[in-house]
Amino acid sequence: MESESKNKDLEEKKKKLILGGVLAGLLMILSFKEMLGLFKGMSVETVNLISFLLATPVQFFIGGQYMESAWKALKHRLANMDTLIAGGTLAAYLFSVVATFFPQIFESSGLEPHVYYEVAAAIIVLIGLGKFLEARAKGQASEAIKKLMGLAAKTARVKRGREFIEV
Repeated sequence: MESESKNKDLEEKKKKLILGGVLAGLLMILSFKEMLGLFKGMSVETVNLISFLLATPVQFFIGGQYMESAWKALKHRLANMDTLIAGGTLAAYLFSVVATFFPQIFESSGLEPHVYYEVAAAIIVLIGLGKFLEARAKGQASEAIKKLMGLAAKTARVKRGREFIEV
C-alpha cells in the first residue's frame, strides 16, 4: 500500500520531469536560435511570445510544488530551499513577462528588453531531476532494507551452561 503510493508519486515526478525537460529544451533552442542559425525570419516578439507559452507550464505546473512550499514557509515567516527556487525562478519569469508584453518600459530607458524564460525553466527542471533521483534512491534503499530484514533469522540458539536453548 505504502509502496504503491511511493511508486505512483515517483511516476508522477518522472512524467513532470520529462515534460519539463522537453519544454526547457525547446526554450533553450529558442534562446540559442541565432547561434544555431534557426528561425531566421521570426521576430524577437514572436520568439518571446512562444517562449512565454512554453515557460508558463514549467513555471506553474512543473514548478508549482516549489511555489506552494515557499508560500507555506513564508506564511510562517520561514525560508527553505523551495523559497529560494520559487523566488529566483519567479523573478526571472516575471522580468521576462514584463520584457515580453511591455518592452517599452526598457526601451524608453535606452535598454534592450531581454528574456530569461529558459533560465527559470532550466532551474526548475534541474531541481526536479535532483528531487526525482533522491526519491528513487530512497525507494531503492528502503526496498533493500526490507529484503535484508527478511533474511534475519527467526530463532537463535543460545548456550546456557552446557545446553543450547532455542530462543
